[in-house]
Amino acid sequence: MSNTSNEILFKKFEIIECFKKDEHTGVYLANHIYLSKKIILKVLNTKTIPDPVIIDRFKREAKLLAKLNHPNIINVLDFGTDKDFFYISFEYFQGTSLRAIMKKNKLRHDQKIFMLMQILKGIDCAHRNGIIHRDIKPENIFINEKNELKIGDFGLAFDTSDNFITSQHSVVGTPCYMSPEQISGEKITEQSDLFSIGIVVFELLTGRNPFLGSDINETINNIISFEEKSLKQEISGMPADVSALLQMLLKKKPAQRIISAREALSVLHIEVDDNSNAYITRNKLIMAGILILIASTIVTMMVLTKKEQNIIENKSIYTTQKIDTVDSQENRNSIKFDSLNKPAENSQAVAAEPSYEAKNIPNQKTGLQQEPIKFGSLYVECFPWADVIIDSEMKETTPLSEDIKLSEGKHMLTLYNPVYPAYNKEISVIADELLSIRINMDTLFGYVNFNVFPWGEIYLDNKFIGQTPFLQPYKLSPGEYRTIIKNPSFQTKETRIIVLRNDTLTVTYNFEGK
Repeated sequence: MSNTSNEILFKKFEIIECFKKDEHTGVYLANHIYLSKKIILKVLNTKTIPDPVIIDRFKREAKLLAKLNHPNIINVLDFGTDKDFFYISFEYFQGTSLRAIMKKNKLRHDQKIFMLMQILKGIDCAHRNGIIHRDIKPENIFINEKNELKIGDFGLAFDTSDNFITSQHSVVGTPCYMSPEQISGEKITEQSDLFSIGIVVFELLTGRNPFLGSDINETINNIISFEEKSLKQEISGMPADVSALLQMLLKKKPAQRIISAREALSVLHIEVDDNSNAYITRNKLIMAGILILIASTIVTMMVLTKKEQNIIENKSIYTTQKIDTVDSQENRNSIKFDSLNKPAENSQAVAAEPSYEAKNIPNQKTGLQQEPIKFGSLYVECFPWADVIIDSEMKETTPLSEDIKLSEGKHMLTLYNPVYPAYNKEISVIADELLSIRINMDTLFGYVNFNVFPWGEIYLDNKFIGQTPFLQPYKLSPGEYRTIIKNPSFQTKETRIIVLRNDTLTVTYNFEGK
């Protein structure tokens, strides 16, 4: 397969544009010849793929999405095989991510509530079909110019009726949008998705993620130890139904959390007609407001000039399907934990680029083009390896297959390897420029020499680390430690030491000295 436009793949997909391609995968904008419509085509080369688990995940994603047909979910059109290739075709949705929209901070409250309704509707459909998403976050939610919303990227989802490779007890997802039980490796249920939705809605309404910390460990601790009362104070000024819903979504214990997306919709006075798949509001005032809005829109459109209409019709195009690259790890867009503080292997590889193409966005009121989002690039070289996390979102694992595309401005970079201290640094990305960072993870440690005569048992923060003499300096994360040196023939020595990054501290103690 090549990048040539108008190439025909699998005898039915006419390639319009190649979004991403390497030796294992390809993602394309294509014309489905038989359906006569644009689609997103994802292709996997099973012959070159290094890990068969990735093939199983690819097929599983297609199987799960094929079960769902809902206006608020990115739908699968078809999938199949051709010689050594698997492929999935998705609907082409012209929208941008909720993350990009939230950064602009120009949404009215009613628009935000309308988005919340659509998120709940889409998840309600998934849950009623036994599918739990497990990675609800703004980057996986897409919205077009009409404020129509679709949930995408079911790569981490699982079917509650099946036993998949990644079990419902595995800890995968994006840390700052995980539920407490997800972080702790406990059983995941529909209510876990609802907690994640609560975080997204809280951020949508207040402008901040309540659990986002300076690094992954702080984020995890924030989720596990948060106080519901403090969140309640922040949302107390919101409309009563929204405030009540957020409190029910963000309950720490699943048993106390709202039980379903459908019940969440009822809190907002919305009921579901199962036969028509319609969501009907019981609040007549809301319905009246909608009718007035529709009427005013019609009147406005009637008085638009031909020139204004032409401007409005000149819409920008966004691509919303995630662009995947593949290596021996299972997932680079999420982090998988085998304990509260130690990441295990990742569960799916995804691209380091945003999942949409940033172009000029027409202003809905004036029809004039706004300034496009500008991007620069980041290259990270790390020894021996590290997960590259930008603004608490997993992007890639070194060695990078290509530069990471980032919006212009400041970002928080974290490099994470479970056997090393985390590297945290605020970086500034300049449009059309490449920022290169090279790190040896060994330099993130501090080192301590313990010279104890005649010998001693060493405890750091009440943890036994060994008996002197040590063959080499002891590696520690930078920080302050309570140090205890014990020898049963002498009085115990207690002191405090401060370990600095890439520095060696020598602690000398003679039990027989004065």
